[in-house]
Amino acid sequence: GGGTRYTVTVDGAVTDLAGNPLGADVTWSFTTIVLCGVDVPGLIGWWPGADSLDARVGPGLGGSAAFADGVVGRGMLFDGATTVGTGTLTTVSTGVSVEAWIRPAQTGRVQAIVSRWDFPSTDDTARSYSLLLLPNGELLWETDETSTRRPEVLWAAAPQLFDGDFHHVAATWDGTAIVVYVDGAEIASKPSQRGALNPADQVSFRLGSTAGRATFFGFNGIIDEPAVYDRALTAAEVAAIHSAGSAGKCTPT
Repeated sequence: GGGTRYTVTVDGAVTDLAGNPLGADVTWSFTTIVLCGVDVPGLIGWWPGADSLDARVGPGLGGSAAFADGVVGRGMLFDGATTVGTGTLTTVSTGVSVEAWIRPAQTGRVQAIVSRWDFPSTDDTARSYSLLLLPNGELLWETDETSTRRPEVLWAAAPQLFDGDFHHVAATWDGTAIVVYVDGAEIASKPSQRGALNPADQVSFRLGSTAGRATFFGFNGIIDEPAVYDRALTAAEVAAIHSAGSAGKCTPT
């Protein structure tokens, strides 16, 4: 604001640019600037990892997971037997999106990325949405639309997910279409049945696993920056999150 400029060092001297000591009558104010890649509204759950199961948005996760270098800082490291989740994530009914950076470390088995869907069940109260990685290099995105009492299922070929690198995956549903994206590009879609998702209040949201089967489809590898939204992201928004890369995403505070 036109005042004297000072140089500040931690645990050291505070002087103006000419080297004169800071006077006692000087008032300081600071502004914190957070740099990020993209600001996406509608978040109900976002877990950056960063050596913690705490949430940036939504409830924290229970369970246990190790941590390893991800795309945006540190991600969650799963070993095929690890499960984390929460029973208090906000429910959705008219739209949903899930997205994350993943690097699977194992092939030849079904692995859950995101799930709020207990198996086996024909009860709509136990099913909502899930994104699985299949042994043949496909993503399986399921939503349960209660008006028809049958799941909406979309298979999307994505063999590149097993190449040892990180890839961004996203899946959306809005009552009009069900879509799967890899690395910011749509790879599969189909019209929806125009139903509504069951809120599934009592069913836990899980990362890296499902529940109710003899095997819980444990993920083996790293999941970084997983997030859930209460609406369908647009193709442009998915592309922007992918393009942001290590800058990550932001949310209004």
